[in-house]
Amino acid sequence: MTRSISLGLLALPLAFVSPALANCKTDISTFQKLLDNDLKVGHVGKSVHAKASADLAAAGKLCSASQDGAASNAVRAARSRYGYPTN
Repeated sequence: MTRSISLGLLALPLAFVSPALANCKTDISTFQKLLDNDLKVGHVGKSVHAKASADLAAAGKLCSASQDGAASNAVRAARSRYGYPTN
């Protein structure tokens, strides 16, 4: 059961997650899944996977600390560093 609060015409769930936080978590998760798959099929080595995963863990800490811009920049930098498109 989700609880919500009402602010006039607007009711928000108490567990509201900001769109930016959701986006940085999605960016991190998407790139991690891509790295995991590339490791599985042999497109990246274990050492590259480990380094990139550590970079994403650092980005995750920024994201959790509501430093969304810094987290997005960290993901973009990691993608570039390991030869992935940055979109």
